[in-house]
Order: sequence, then C-alpha cells, then structure tokens
Amino acid sequence: MPEISYNNKFFFIGGKKVRIAAGAMHYFRIPRELWRDRIEKAKLAGLNTIETYFAWNAHEYEEGSFDFSGMLDIDAFFSECERAGMYIIARPGPFICAEWDNGGFPAWLNVKPGIKLRSYNKPYLSAVGKFFDRCIPVIEKHQYGKGGNVIMVQIENEYLFPKRAGGKKYMEYLRDDMRARGITVPLSSCDHMAQPVKGVLQTHNNSGGFLRTAKAYRKAYPKAPFLVSEYWTGWFDSWGKAHNTRDTKTMARRLREIAGVGGMYIQYMFHGGTNFGFWGGRTVGNDRVFMTASYDYDAPLSETGQLTAKFVEFSRINYAMQGLKVPKISRSMPPRRLPALPKLSGWKAANPVVSGWRRLSKFEPFEKLGRYTGYGLYRARFCSKEAKEAALYFTKYGDRIKVFANGEYRGTFGRGADKDPIRVNFKKGDNELIFLVDNMGRFNYSLSVGELKGIFGPVFTEAKAINPVWTVKAAESFRFAPDRARDREVYGCGGELLKVWPNEPPSKRKFLKAEASFSGVKGKRYFTRFMVKDYENKSLFLNGKQFYYGRNSHINGGIVELEVTKYVREGKNLAEVYHEGSDADFLKSCSFAECSGELSGEISFAAFEPLAKGRRISLKPLRIWKSVFELDWPAFPIRLRMDGMGKGQIYLNGINLGRYWQPKPQRDYYLPEPWLKGKNEIMILEEEGNSPGEVRLVYDSSEAFVG
Repeated sequence: MPEISYNNKFFFIGGKKVRIAAGAMHYFRIPRELWRDRIEKAKLAGLNTIETYFAWNAHEYEEGSFDFSGMLDIDAFFSECERAGMYIIARPGPFICAEWDNGGFPAWLNVKPGIKLRSYNKPYLSAVGKFFDRCIPVIEKHQYGKGGNVIMVQIENEYLFPKRAGGKKYMEYLRDDMRARGITVPLSSCDHMAQPVKGVLQTHNNSGGFLRTAKAYRKAYPKAPFLVSEYWTGWFDSWGKAHNTRDTKTMARRLREIAGVGGMYIQYMFHGGTNFGFWGGRTVGNDRVFMTASYDYDAPLSETGQLTAKFVEFSRINYAMQGLKVPKISRSMPPRRLPALPKLSGWKAANPVVSGWRRLSKFEPFEKLGRYTGYGLYRARFCSKEAKEAALYFTKYGDRIKVFANGEYRGTFGRGADKDPIRVNFKKGDNELIFLVDNMGRFNYSLSVGELKGIFGPVFTEAKAINPVWTVKAAESFRFAPDRARDREVYGCGGELLKVWPNEPPSKRKFLKAEASFSGVKGKRYFTRFMVKDYENKSLFLNGKQFYYGRNSHINGGIVELEVTKYVREGKNLAEVYHEGSDADFLKSCSFAECSGELSGEISFAAFEPLAKGRRISLKPLRIWKSVFELDWPAFPIRLRMDGMGKGQIYLNGINLGRYWQPKPQRDYYLPEPWLKGKNEIMILEEEGNSPGEVRLVYDSSEAFVG
C-alpha cells in the first residue's frame, strides 16, 4: 500500500485519515528569519499543511546560474515546516502566476529562439528540465515516506486551455517527468477540469460556488476528494486602485461550505508577504494593474505577521473540520505603550549613477540586453540640420519612458502616463536623447506571459495624435472575421469558435457599434492604442478590414498597441469598433498616431542601478535620498510612511524593499524586523522630484493602506 492515497472523503497518510486544511505562504516573499514565526502561526490557526509555489526566475535569474540560498533555500523552508509537524504541498511550476513577475518564468526565457511557453516545445522543455534538475531533488528527498512531509506535488498551474494543440501532451509530459524524477506522492493539477490528465488529482481554485462545483467534481471523479487548491481568502492590490478586502463573515461562511460538502482546502493566501525588489508582476484588466509591494492579500495572517479577525474566525473552522478542540485565539493588538520611533532627518540628496554605456545597432528589449528587472537607460545621439520642435512616439516598449532631451526632462510616455507624443526641442547640430525605461513587472497571467520590456520598436520624431470623435449606437449583432490560425493557436478551436461565440440570440446580449473618421496621408505610418478589459468582446475595423478581435475570455486584457499602416488609405478613413456591453467608456482609450521621421543615430544602453558604482548623471527630477536612523528589532512591526513622495524604490540597508507609487492603495511599506541592524540606512530613489520631508517611521496599523 502506498504511503499516501485518498478516496472521496480523506487522504490516507501513513495509514492515518487526514482532511487537508492548508495555508499558502511563499518562502520567497518572507525574510528567512521569519519563516518559523509564520509557520508556527499557521499551526496555531489549526492548519496541518503548508503550500508554496517555487519562483523559477528568482532561482535562475541568469540562465545557468542557480541560487538556492537565503530566502531561496527551499530545503531549509521545508525543514522548518517539518520541524513544526506540518505537511507540505509543493507547486514547482514551471508556471505559477502568483502575481509574480512573468508568472515565475525567467525573463531570459522570453527571447529564447523558437520558444513557446507552456507548451510541448523543445527549447522550453529543455529549460524546464534544467530547473527541475536542481529543484525536484529537494522535493524528492522531503517526500513523506522518505523522511520528509511533502504529501503532494502540483504540475503546472491553472492550465485553462481545453483544446490547445499539444496541451494534453504537455501536461502528460510534466506528469511523466515528475514520476521519472522520483516523485511518488500524489500529483495534482488545478485547471478546473479543463485539461484533465490520467493519474493526476483535479483540484479547483475559487472563492465561492462550492456546492455546485463539488457536485460537478464528484460526478467526474467519484473516487477522488474535492480539494479547493486555492480558496481566495482576499485579493491582491494594484497601483491606483482601492485596497482590496473581503468580508470576514462571508469568507468564513464559504470556507464552512467547502468543509460542509466534505471538501478540503488550501487558503490562498494564508500569509501573503511582500513583493520585495522588482518581483511584483502585472495582470489583465486595464493599463495599471501592476502589483503593489505589499502582498498582504487581506489574508488571515497579515503582511507583517499579525493575527487578524479573519485568522481568528478561520481557525475555528480549521480545527472543527478536523474534529479537533478549538482553542481560544485572539487577534493581534499592539502593546498599549510603544516606544517612540526615531525621526528621519538629515536627508542627503544625490544624482543617480550610470555604470557604463554600450553601443547598440538598434533599440533592443531588456531581455536581450541581460536586464531582467528594474530600470534601463537608452541614449540616442544624432545631428539635426536645424533647430526644431519634435514629437516623440514609441511603438513597442514596456512600461514607462521618461524622456530627457539635451538634459531637460520633457515628460513620461506609457503605462499610467501620457499616450500622446512627447514634445521635445532639437537644437541645430549635436543632440542627445535619454530614455529612462521603467519595467513595472511582466504579465503573470494570460497568454501575454512572456512579454518584453524596454524599447524594442521604432521611435518616431514627427508624430501626431489622432483622437477621433466617436459616434456610438446600439448594434444588433457583433461583427467579426475570425483569424482561424490565431484561433487554433490561442483558443485551440478554429472554426468551432463560430459555433460557440458570439452567435447567441441578440435578445440575450447587448452590443455597441462606434464609428469615427480621420484623414490619412500617403507615406506616413499609423499606430493605434486601445484598452481591452478582462472578459470583454471587442472587434476593430479600418475601412472594412478587421485588424483586431478579442474573444470573451480571461486571456485578454490590457492596453493593445498595433501598427495599422496597411489598413490606412489616402484621404478619409473609417474606423469601426464593435463591443459587447452597454458601456461606451472603453472609447476613451482608443486613439491613433500618425508617424514619420524614425529616430536614428548612435544608440547606446546602460543599466540603471541606484546602488551600483558608476558615474553620476543628472536626470532631474530623479534624485536619490538617504537618511540614517538607529533601531534594532522593534516591539511591534514598523513601516515607512511615504507621504509627500511620488514614485520609485525603497532600500533598507542595501535591500530593495520594493516599489512605491503614491498615493494609493499602499501608503506604508514594511521594514522587516530582522533586516533592522541597529544603525540603519534608508535610501529612496524618487522619480518625480519630491523631497522626503514628510517621510517617517510608523508602527503597523490599519492606515497602511488607503482607498
């Protein structure tokens, strides 16, 4: 009899009946010195299992160079779980989502020749295999029955492509590869039964509707347990939006619902932690769904390790569902008297540094230049025959570009910034343009995973924004002309798409049609930019020819930027947008640009590292601010309140704590207790020219988030 098996009610672990009550926490989001505290609090909450993803890109930041030390020491993290008597569920990926940069994939993978992520593709699987060579042996030696407590391993993550060509073969490959590497415990897959694989337990991710879902799973797999592999206890935060919270009583009721139907669960997240450094990702929805530094997630155990009301309520359910006596637990409260925190003063300002320029033959993405996270600088030097005003337009880039012309800051182009061309002044003779590009985090979800950052398309110096006036009216149907090759690749259905979308009776659906016209000029190049929201149907035409359509699916979303020159004709042009829904607000983001005068000259690139040694460069309004304060392990967790600041990065004693972008939803930034060393240095890279006169240390409180 295997050490671990299951039926439709229990897991049998070493002959013992177990109902899994698990909590997710990610070792790579928690300082190593705090692992034990967070794990012990999970046990206090009545959980019997810890679940974690593996962050491939953190372990293999540069191809072939692996790091499993410090916060990335999976072996030590598993040992801490085992010391506390906790079972372990490992989710090594290779794709993890997790609101983590690039969904966990290393950025260098994005430019591998012939690469096709999350598919049965030799270059991709070769890279996966090299990562697995290093991390799967750690799982293998920590398996239950071999001296450890790993009871289950997940293959892939949310593989929601039921008919994608080769999808099943890819999943079967991962299953067989895990077995060949010595994984004997049960394997799982959380793809909502979209791509079931024989011998792999199908699990479910959601935050509600469990009565209906459990019935469907039990019908499909009568001999397997109903396991909610991600019960979303809260939700992530993104810049510019309100802080996400989920009502404790509602979430507790839904958790009881899982237990009530005989199910088991993993609370995602039990403890969220922090997106330190540049590791926060982005997801679909709009132009600014970039993750905050905090991954608090409104989880039962807060970002700073405090017991919340949700912790107390959930713990009762965790104990009860296992038939255990419920202990008395109270939420964390700060001591009545806390010592005053040091004041931050004596701020010193300095210009940032550049560590060295290298020549390029053309604009190339960060990934090809070995710049995988953070900022980069591009420089273009050229000679102008005359003094003139120019208008710069960027065609392929990610994500925000600060433009400096002959030493003068002229504006920011891109995400959450200007969409119109940036106006600059050229002088007669030699000119220098510097572009500071901020990579705000790659897509961690959807088919957009694998995106490029930096500047990697033509930059034009003579550009004109075209913001057409749209006429909107109701439409009887949704017009589109499917690209069958794209359908087969993306959706795996080709002509079948015509049967399932969007041919429902018009009486049950609402459509809008928008029209606008603009004048085209021969010899110019034309680009368009528009928003596609999550779960949105949209189809765009120019002069009767479709140049984009997006199916109602979670795989779409975000700003789409395309060249449409071949669809534009001399004189009058007709643009049409078909949209499902009754909200015409989407047209605010729909614009065109007329371009000429492609930028050329001597092009160079330099890494931009605030802590690096190099030559100081004046890029006002950018400034580096430093202050020193004395504080060791505080009596209660502390944060840095960034009032009065704009956007940038925070460093504590040389450790990158993450991005800040005021004013909401994150107001305060966690300073982990073990990283305070008595005499401490705070360094702030401020992009928008603000001074830190109002920045101060505060104790952790409900005011850490706003909006």
